[in-house]
Amino acid sequence: MHAEVELRGDLLVGSALGHECGNALLGRSESAGRADATADPSELGPSHLRPARRSDGREAVEGRVERLPRCPVPAQPPLHHPKREQGSAELEGLGKPRMRANRVVCSGERSLQVTPPVGRLCDAVTEIKRPGRAQQLPPKKQAKFLRGRLLEIVLGLVGLAAVGALLWQMRDDGAVPGLPAADPGPVHVHGLGVNPADGALFIATHTGLYRVEDGKRDAVRVGDRYQDTMGFTVVGANRFLGSGHPDLAEAREEGLPSQLGLIESTDSGESWEPISLLGEADFHVLRLAGERVYGYDASNSRLLASGDHGRSWSELKTPGPLVDLAVNPTNGRHIVVASAGGIAEGLFESRDGGDSWERIGAAVGLLAWPADLYLIDAHGQVFVSRDGSRFERRGEISGQPAAFLGEGRDELYAALHDGIVKRSTDGGASWAVRSAP
Repeated sequence: MHAEVELRGDLLVGSALGHECGNALLGRSESAGRADATADPSELGPSHLRPARRSDGREAVEGRVERLPRCPVPAQPPLHHPKREQGSAELEGLGKPRMRANRVVCSGERSLQVTPPVGRLCDAVTEIKRPGRAQQLPPKKQAKFLRGRLLEIVLGLVGLAAVGALLWQMRDDGAVPGLPAADPGPVHVHGLGVNPADGALFIATHTGLYRVEDGKRDAVRVGDRYQDTMGFTVVGANRFLGSGHPDLAEAREEGLPSQLGLIESTDSGESWEPISLLGEADFHVLRLAGERVYGYDASNSRLLASGDHGRSWSELKTPGPLVDLAVNPTNGRHIVVASAGGIAEGLFESRDGGDSWERIGAAVGLLAWPADLYLIDAHGQVFVSRDGSRFERRGEISGQPAAFLGEGRDELYAALHDGIVKRSTDGGASWAVRSAP
């Protein structure tokens, strides 16, 4: 038997309003430390996140320009004086080009050092200009010099062309076809599902869909698609429903809008086809009950229902922005939602398919309803309700939940924000790692 306790305190969540709010941040409960307790959810507490002057020694000429010190002009010795002959030889030596990164222009008594701008294909050429005398390179050296400059320019153009081609082939995830790229792995999880065809665990994330083979822990990307898959749910053998945002490369090639509406895969996530509301909805929550599909469109804050497998929709009343939704496995019109961010927060129940709502408690969290109704709060505490009205604490997952799944009566899966997926086979009392990135 479990001692009666009251789950008081705040269970604070961030509602699934934004583009990235598919993973709800839940709240805290002051009763987290009380194990094996029951409480009335109606008694759970409500939830309440000046310019510097230019130096005389500098001026701008095609880049950084620095004024060199004035060169003293020595007194000229008489003609045929040895020093004059020596000076002439030295001056002639100045005409020889030096391979430097800068070019120097001397005119009269002023000398300017010019640094070419970054990105110029041709390097600077050293020139010496003096009044009354122009220095020229010998013809052979001049031809050799020009051939060298031309070769450098050609190589530079070839290099730019190669870089351009590489960038053109680069995918939006930074990978280049034919070259190895680091896969981010199954982090930023939006949803979980188990394929009844082979028991494999599927992890829907912000950067694509991953598969974990039964009996293994390593997750492998499904295909090469980087689709941001929201609202992921398995509805049959190899058949999945989802929503979210397309792979950027596919969006450009096929002209896809940013919102996928309702999409379906019949080959275990290898390919997806639009069903309805393409470009009109971003479902962060999708739940199937027979032919009836419930979906929460976070982009428009509306709860929709479909009676024909999602091909047409009607809008339902909603108590507020939804964090999650669960459907009674034995009655498709009996649904429970967790709401936060609106006037009313907490758990709300509808027994007429969403036409009317009744508040049944203040708890807010991620929901799963495999046989009994389960809830996980922000701190990873797991609660279960046998009748949908009173909850008892079962255990904890030791982390903040990003996604929650109920599979069978006592089999539960929970993804943490670091990408680890845990599994429980005793209704949430104990947990073990099922997959890790």
